[in-house]
Amino acid sequence: MIQVNKEGSKCHECRNKSDAALVLGRKDLEILEQGCLDVHLQGGEKIFTEGLPHSHVVYLKEGFAKIHMLGPNGRDQILKIARPNSYLGIQTILGGKINHFSATALGDIRACYINVHVFKELINKSGPFATKILNYVCSEELSYYRRFVDQQQKQINGRLADALLYFTDDIFVNRSFELPFSHNDLSGLIGTTRESVTRALKDFKVGNILEVKGKKFRILNYDLLKKISERG
Repeated sequence: MIQVNKEGSKCHECRNKSDAALVLGRKDLEILEQGCLDVHLQGGEKIFTEGLPHSHVVYLKEGFAKIHMLGPNGRDQILKIARPNSYLGIQTILGGKINHFSATALGDIRACYINVHVFKELINKSGPFATKILNYVCSEELSYYRRFVDQQQKQINGRLADALLYFTDDIFVNRSFELPFSHNDLSGLIGTTRESVTRALKDFKVGNILEVKGKKFRILNYDLLKKISERG
C-alpha cells in the first residue's frame, strides 16, 4: 500500500540526499521541500506507469526498482535495475509530457516524488545542481550504450554472466544474493526467452560457477564468470 508522509519532506534534515541536493543552499532546499513528497511503496507497486502523464521526477532513497518498457509485441522489457540514490524519470521531463517507461518497486522502497516544475526551476536557478544532474544523466546514457552493445553482440551465456556480475558487483555488492524478481523477468533483463535462461543457468550450475536455490544465487567461481562475460 502506498503511504505518503503527511508531515512532508524535510530535505535539509535528510540523510539520503542525492549528490545534486547536497550542493543546494538553504533557500533552494526550501523550494525542493515545497515540491517534494516522501513516499513509501511496497514490492510490486508502480512508482509511475508508461503512457500516463508525467508529473514528478522520483529520487529513490531506499530499496530497488525495475525500469521497464512494453515492446511492439506487448512483451515487457526490463531496461535496468535502479538502486538507492537513483533518479527515475529525468529523461521524460525534456522528452514529452507522458512517461515513456514504467518503474515498479522491488520490495519495500522509500522515494521522493519531486514536482517536475520544481525540478526544472532548480535546474534553472542552480548551476551546480544542474551540473550534478547532467553528470548523472550522462553516466546513465553511457551505461545504456554498453548494455545495448553487449545484448546485441554477446551470446546468452555472456549476457547472463553480465547480469549476474551486475547483481553481485553493483546492486548487492555480495556474491550471495536473492534475485529481486522472477526468472522470467531475468530473461527480460538480458533480452532472451525463459527457456534460454533456464538452459544457461543449468550450464553454470554444472560448471560449478553458480549455485541456485529458487531465487537465491551464490557465485562459486567469480573469475570464470568474469571470463565468460569478457568472451561474450
